[in-house]
Amino acid sequence: MKDLRQLIETKLASTDSPDPFMDTVKDVLIKIAEYQEQFLEEVRLNIASSYDSTGSTDVFTTLIEKTQLQKYNNIFFPIVDPSRLRDTEILRNIKKQIAFKFDTCYVHLGYDALKEWIEKDCRFEGKLIDKNGTEYAFNFKLYKNYDYEKIEEELYHVFYKNNIEWRTINSPYIRKMFDIIICDHMDDTSSIEEIHRIELNFGDLEKYIYREYIPVWNIEIREELCLQKRPKVLPLEEKNYYKYDLSIENDGEETVLLDSEDIEIEGITREGDQLTVLTLEEANRSYWKLYSFKPINSLRDISRDIKHPIFSNHQRPYSSHKNTFKYFLKTAAEIKGIVVSHDDLKEWNILDLQVLDDYEGGIYGEDYNVFIKNRLIPYDLRKIILIVFDVKEKNEFTYDLLHFIFSQLQLIFPEYRWRGELK
Repeated sequence: MKDLRQLIETKLASTDSPDPFMDTVKDVLIKIAEYQEQFLEEVRLNIASSYDSTGSTDVFTTLIEKTQLQKYNNIFFPIVDPSRLRDTEILRNIKKQIAFKFDTCYVHLGYDALKEWIEKDCRFEGKLIDKNGTEYAFNFKLYKNYDYEKIEEELYHVFYKNNIEWRTINSPYIRKMFDIIICDHMDDTSSIEEIHRIELNFGDLEKYIYREYIPVWNIEIREELCLQKRPKVLPLEEKNYYKYDLSIENDGEETVLLDSEDIEIEGITREGDQLTVLTLEEANRSYWKLYSFKPINSLRDISRDIKHPIFSNHQRPYSSHKNTFKYFLKTAAEIKGIVVSHDDLKEWNILDLQVLDDYEGGIYGEDYNVFIKNRLIPYDLRKIILIVFDVKEKNEFTYDLLHFIFSQLQLIFPEYRWRGELK
């Protein structure tokens, strides 16, 4: 910017205009140059700094009846769109006798029981009753639904793009969601004109099936219209930056993350109720995808009205917390601190912790962060950390919590494999 000032002075000195007039012009142009210098310095600071999320990115999840969604629509949101096929689409598939996804359900079983049931590859019986009362028999199967885990992976990439540290999501429900697939038709269905009802018989599994409940979390995903029709172009250091302003006036102090999709973000800043995005290329879009994390300040009050447990990855501070992440102090005390700092594991006690070259027994931790690849250390070369837990009250979520904490520990200590035993 000093070169611009010198250029102004040189150009004005070469003119034949009276000195008083030129002094005035020089003062005005120098002030403009200084203003531009100050403005571009602010842009440099915006670009140099990542979006500083001062709010919380804790994720809370639970299971809510579909009819109750409106009651909690300012706190909890469906993780996956709960819409079903229309009756006309169902009828068309049935008349063609093709396999199709009829519905989705939650299966309320513990990890071992659920795994055993999946291995049986069961078929169930159902029937369709048309408007005339005629019955048509069919078979259906349950297949694991992976839509929820895909959304979880998408959220991980949003964290990464916003330079926010990822923490494992503690949601047992999303890994127990199944698609109901109508697959085998026993009767000729070509003459059905209208469906009166469809009945499904889950047999011994019936009491564990929740068709009218869906997993929810405290994250609102929405598209926000850019406040200006065209981005403001900011020339800086031989590059053009494009500035987009988004309104987040309805988010208060909530943490808001941006999904840039295919656009490379150079900087994100938040000031009041506005989010400013800087890019190196012009984004051919009017809407941007935002993730708003709704704070849950009084979990006790909310949980009174919700039938199913609310799980979270909220972590309380504990001694040497920062050192654990920065320097990886791998001690039994540090691992214990990580475990008990999570609200849902505060009643768990560690009875023993061993580092082993190999171990055949114990519970294998299912990696909830399988989409994060660790190629630096081959799996077979990692030592095993065996943790023996004292869990006073075991239930259908005990193994899920074990998988959750092992997945989080795997993020912090990627050079180990994890095994657990429950006493």
